Amino acid sequence: MPRRRRWWATKAGLGVASARQVEVFIARHQQLTERAQALVAQSPRGVVVPWEPLRLLQQVDGSQGQFRAPRATCTLNADNDYACRAGMAGAA
Repeated sequence: MPRRRRWWATKAGLGVASARQVEVFIARHQQLTERAQALVAQSPRGVVVPWEPLRLLQQVDGSQGQFRAPRATCTLNADNDYACRAGMAGAA
């Protein structure tokens, strides 16, 4: 059964009566819902880690980025992407 109360409202051409028929059909055929859920690929969830303790290699830390000016001529006071992020957070 859909979790949102008015799940059908964003579906063009589907009104209250038609939505109710869909809900009745789903309620009568629960095995179809179970089979459909079994077909959905589940990707393993990775561990979420804070940005701060990450230590990246220079090749991937953004310090040698394609769009970054040489340090001597760059007006951005940041050596890598982490410093850029910290600077933007302070400006907000």
